[in-house]
Amino acid sequence: MFEKHKGSKQTTPETVEAKAPPPAPGPSTAAVGSSQKVAMIGSGISIAGDVTADSNLKVEGVIEGRSVQSSQDIEVAESGKVVASIEARVVRIGG
Repeated sequence: MFEKHKGSKQTTPETVEAKAPPPAPGPSTAAVGSSQKVAMIGSGISIAGDVTADSNLKVEGVIEGRSVQSSQDIEVAESGKVVASIEARVVRIGG
């Protein structure tokens, strides 16, 4: 019923690795380094209390407390407001 073709090559499936393109550096990562993770307190978010981070921190909202600490960098954007003492490796104030 079915004919087999003589001389046909049997092909093996090729292994193709899919590689996702690297993420484009956005404003939050370009300022603090693209190899580090960034925690963000976005605009419209208010935190009353102390904040401690093990990663880079970007503040676009409001933090009111005694202290804001990070073992990495802290960036307070132009729209951000921090009413606390800030302790970090590097502190950037955008406004």
